[in-house]
Amino acid sequence: MSLDFLREIWTNRWVKLAALIAGILLFVYLIVVLRSILTALAIAWVLAYICDPLVDRLEARRIPRTAGVIIFTVVLVLVIVLAGLILLPTIANEFERLGKDMPDYGTQIGSMIENFEQRYDINLPHTAEDLSVWFSVNQETVKQVAEQIYTPIVSLIKNSLNSIMAWVTFLLTLIVVPVAWFFLLRDIDRINEKIVNLVPPRRRDSFLEFMHQVDEIISNFLRGQIVVAMILAVLYAIGLWLILDIPLGLLIALFAGVASIVPYLGVVLGILPAMAMAFLQYQDWQHPLGVILVFAVAQALEGNLITPKIVGDKLGLHPVTVIFALLIWAQLLGFFGMLIAVPLTAVLQVVLMRLIDRYQAGELYLGKD
Repeated sequence: MSLDFLREIWTNRWVKLAALIAGILLFVYLIVVLRSILTALAIAWVLAYICDPLVDRLEARRIPRTAGVIIFTVVLVLVIVLAGLILLPTIANEFERLGKDMPDYGTQIGSMIENFEQRYDINLPHTAEDLSVWFSVNQETVKQVAEQIYTPIVSLIKNSLNSIMAWVTFLLTLIVVPVAWFFLLRDIDRINEKIVNLVPPRRRDSFLEFMHQVDEIISNFLRGQIVVAMILAVLYAIGLWLILDIPLGLLIALFAGVASIVPYLGVVLGILPAMAMAFLQYQDWQHPLGVILVFAVAQALEGNLITPKIVGDKLGLHPVTVIFALLIWAQLLGFFGMLIAVPLTAVLQVVLMRLIDRYQAGELYLGKD
C-alpha cells in the first residue's frame, strides 16, 4: 500500500519538479563545498580533453590506448624540457641585462622627477633627512594613510594564516593533476561511453546530438585559442624582442601570448609593461609607439587571418561571452569557476539555441493573428 502511495505521489509533476530543484540545489551546494578538491579534477579534465585528439591519432595507427598515452606523455615531457633549455637561458640573460641597466633607469627616473618638480614648482623629499622632515610635517596625513594600509595588510596576514590548508590542497593538486590527467586521458572514451549508456535509449540520439554540439563549441574554443595564443606569442616575440629589442621582451611576449587564451587579455596584460620597458630603455616616444604597433598588427592578423584560418566559420563562443563567463564564474566559484566557465557556457549556449529553434518552429512564432 505504501509503495502504491509513493508511486502515486511521484506521478505528480509538481513533485517531480520539486525533486529536480532539490537535486540541482544539492548538486550546486556540493560543488561550492568541494570546489577546492574538484579544481584538480577540472584541471586534469581540461588537459585530457585538449590532448585526447592526439592520442586518438596514435590509437588510429593501431597503437594501444595506454601505450599511446605513455608515448604522448614522454614526448610532451621532452618538448617541455627542450623548450625550457632553449628559453630559460635567454630569459636569464634578459634579467641580467635588466639588472645592469637598472642603475641607469634609477638615474632617468630621478631626472624625470626633477623635471616634474621644476615644471610644477613642487619639492619632493630626496634624502633620508628630507624624508624625515616631510614625515614630521605631514604626520597626521601619514598616520591616516598608514592606518588605511595597515588594516588590509593585517587582514591579509590573518587570512594567510588561516589558509594553510589551502596551501596543502595546492601542493596535493600538483601531485593529483598529472595522475588524474593520465588516467582520464587513457579512459576518456570509456567514460563517455558509460555516460551515454546511462541515457534512456529513446533519448540517446538526441543526447548524442546535444553533446556533439557542446563538444564542437568547447573544442573550437580551447584547441583553437591555444594555437592562436602560440602564434600570437611568436608574433609578440618577433616585434618586442627581435625588432624593438625591449628588455624582458621575450618574457613579456610569452606571457602575453599565454594570456591570449582568454580573448584580449594578452593585449591588456602585455602592452603596458612592454611600453614601460621601452620608455625606460630608450627614453623616446618612437619605441612605445612601436610597442602599440606590434600589438595592433598582431591583433589585426589574429582577427582577420589567424582565427578565421584555424577556427573558420565553425560554431564557437563569442570573445565577449567568454570574458563575461570567466568573470561571472570566477566570482562565484573562484579558480574552479574559471575552469568550468567555458564548458558550462557551451552547454547553456546549445540549450539556448535549441530553445530558440523550438520557439521559432512553434505555434507562438508561426501562428497567425
